[in-house]
Amino acid sequence: MNLMNSLFLKAKHWQIFLIAIVIPILLQISFGIMMLSQSNSTLPTILFLTFFLFCILSIFGWFWAITYGFQRKLESNLKSSLIWFKVFFFLLLFHIILIFSSLIISYGGENFAENPQSLGVLGTIVSVFSYAKIIYLIGIIYCVYITAKTFKTFQLKRKLEFTEFKSDFFSFIFLPIGIWTIQPKINELIKNDLKVRRHNNG
Repeated sequence: MNLMNSLFLKAKHWQIFLIAIVIPILLQISFGIMMLSQSNSTLPTILFLTFFLFCILSIFGWFWAITYGFQRKLESNLKSSLIWFKVFFFLLLFHIILIFSSLIISYGGENFAENPQSLGVLGTIVSVFSYAKIIYLIGIIYCVYITAKTFKTFQLKRKLEFTEFKSDFFSFIFLPIGIWTIQPKINELIKNDLKVRRHNNG
C-alpha cells in the first residue's frame, strides 16, 4: 500500500492525466470504431471495459494515496477520522467493480448470457445498487471533502475551515482541471517533506 501511495504521490501531473482522462477517451473512440467495423465485437468490448475499469481504479488509487499518504504524515491533532471515508470509498469501489464485472460477464460469457436465471440475479443486484444513487453522491462528495481537507491540512500544517480549502475541493470535483493544478503541488510537498526527513535523519 505504501508503494502505491508513493507511486501516485510522486507521479507527474501529465502521467495522472494520461491514465485518468486521455486513455479513457481514446478507448471510447477506439471502441466506437471497432463497433462500426466488426460484426463480432465481443473481444473488443471486453478489452474496452477491462482497460476502462483500470483507468477508473487508478483515479480511486490517486484519491486514496493523497488521503492516506498525507494522513500518515500529519500530527495526531491534525488528523481526521477516516472511518466514513473508508466506508464510502469501498462502497463506491465495489459498486463500480460490480457494474463493470457484470458488463464483462454479459458480453464474454456465452453460457452465462444464455442462462436467464443467472442474468436475472445479476440484474437484480445491479438494480439494487442503482437505487442507492443518493448514497453514492453523498459518498463521492464526502470522499472528495476528506481528500481536499487532508491535502490542504498537510500543506498548511494547521486546522482548517472549509472556506480555506474550498478551491481544492472543487479542483478535485472537476478532475481534469484538478489533476493539472493539484498534482504539481503534491510533488512539491513530497519533495520538501523528503528533504526535511533527510535533514532530521542526518
